[in-house]
Amino acid sequence: MKMMDLYNEEYARDTLNEVIANRRDLMDRVEELNTMIFILNYFLSTGEPLDPSAFGYGPEEDSND
Repeated sequence: MKMMDLYNEEYARDTLNEVIANRRDLMDRVEELNTMIFILNYFLSTGEPLDPSAFGYGPEEDSND
């Protein structure tokens, strides 16, 4: 095994770990979007608002303090 092969394998492993982490973040974001779509569709279909805190969403704190 050459030194360049080790470098390429190490780079490939690091890149794979990075891609897997990015996929995890993307899937979390897709899940958030699906939840928001559900909340909005429910409101538009029934006229009844759902409590966003039941889905883990709360009022955003003002960061201008």
